[in-house]
Amino acid sequence: MKHRRCVFGGVLVLAALTLACLFAALRPPSRLDRLRESGYVFAPTLAERAPAPRAVVTLCVGNFTTRPGSHPLAIDDDFCLQALVQTFIHLHGNNDARIQSGLGVEFAVLVAPDTPLLCQRALLNLGARLIHAPLIQPPLSEMRNRWGYTFTKLRLWDLEGVYDAILFVDSDLVFFSTSPAALFSYIDEAKKTGSRTPFVGGVIGQQTGHVNSGLILLEPHRAHFNALVAGIPHHLGFGDQRVINAYFSLEGDRALTPLPPYWNILSPNLITKYEEKRWPLYGFHHKFWSMEPAVPASDRYYERYAETVTALRRWQMKQLDTGTYDMLPIAPVYPKEFQVWKRVRVVRTKFDRVAILSLSGPGRESQAANRMAVANAWSQASLITLHQDDEDISLQELIHHTFTELFPRYDWVWIVHPALNLSLSEEPIHLAIESWTRRQPNAILCLLTSDCNQQTTMASFLVHKNIADLLAGKDVKNVTMHELLRLATDRRVIIDGVSSKGCGWEYIVQ
Repeated sequence: MKHRRCVFGGVLVLAALTLACLFAALRPPSRLDRLRESGYVFAPTLAERAPAPRAVVTLCVGNFTTRPGSHPLAIDDDFCLQALVQTFIHLHGNNDARIQSGLGVEFAVLVAPDTPLLCQRALLNLGARLIHAPLIQPPLSEMRNRWGYTFTKLRLWDLEGVYDAILFVDSDLVFFSTSPAALFSYIDEAKKTGSRTPFVGGVIGQQTGHVNSGLILLEPHRAHFNALVAGIPHHLGFGDQRVINAYFSLEGDRALTPLPPYWNILSPNLITKYEEKRWPLYGFHHKFWSMEPAVPASDRYYERYAETVTALRRWQMKQLDTGTYDMLPIAPVYPKEFQVWKRVRVVRTKFDRVAILSLSGPGRESQAANRMAVANAWSQASLITLHQDDEDISLQELIHHTFTELFPRYDWVWIVHPALNLSLSEEPIHLAIESWTRRQPNAILCLLTSDCNQQTTMASFLVHKNIADLLAGKDVKNVTMHELLRLATDRRVIIDGVSSKGCGWEYIVQ
């Protein structure tokens, strides 16, 4: 009898499992299942970090290229750099510009399959969620244009079931002082009226009379997504913007809500003082890295953009200092003056990571302050201090610390003589390094610097991480300056000296 009960119970369990599998097979796939089957991938996954109800999203797609001679970890690509700038602004920018906690809003980047892995890792390190989406490829005639990759933006409407609402911002639409997350309130107001129509809003261009798709506020809706994609072959000529304007209108079932123009200012290089007083200026839609300021007022906006990129680089360099950044791409050094940036932009050294190694301890307070001021002003150097006790730290100890602790996190380590007082320069040190190493870009591994006022005294030296290859197999604890000089001379590495004290970056041939 007991045996029969066990058999009967087993049959019931088997029947229950069979019914469960049958119902699971008959159950229609969820929206998330459909997205996975369509090729969408989220990082972190939605299970690892549940999505917020709303998201500010930017786009990182394009014809990614690496310029010849680029730094091996360079983000020498406008698409990736701008996505990093956007992520930094919305998650780490000043208190007014970044997304505030508690709003139920996250920041995400829509990335294409060919987005470089290093770029993706850098975005994740900043805290962005990555949405890997299949590329929407229009007819070949559109792919030849700069907007050929922007059709993938239409996939935002396909994210129904992941987000309740999305605010899309182009990667070149930047916000310096106010978070655009405030725009979600337009959806809230629309819902108060009882509207059941999926919300779509944007800024109407004053000259064109059409919506500029650089800023779109929307509620994801798959039916809209399917219709937009179907309309691509019929509305060619200006990327996704023409498709969106053809599908939505200011009236009817697909009505688009106009948003205030100051959220998407299309020509910040032409802003006048009258316009600055007329309304608040929040979003600046401009390629600050390539378009020269046209009027004095726009110089200020370029400076704010340069300060933003500099703040991003400083944040990344700080991660290097603490050893938590793990060799990810770092933003280029970014001067405040556009004319200086034009020179920096074309040099291969603009991504180089420079650390100033300085002694700390009793009696060294003024030197440490001097090094800190230089590191902060250039925003390309990190200040690394090595504590000094009663006895002076030997050169061998400095070299050992450099090789064991600072390489390969930094490309250059500037070991500064304790008596040397660094003077601030209006130009980043990267321009000087470029000029010093231009003749032998792959060979210059050690720059010896001498005091301008005392030409016979060696003040400090700037060492490139690849010098470790010359010292392979040697005990760096016992390496001397003479050995560095001998290695440099033997390998035709460096014969020149560089002046630092009292005369800026004057070049001295010895």
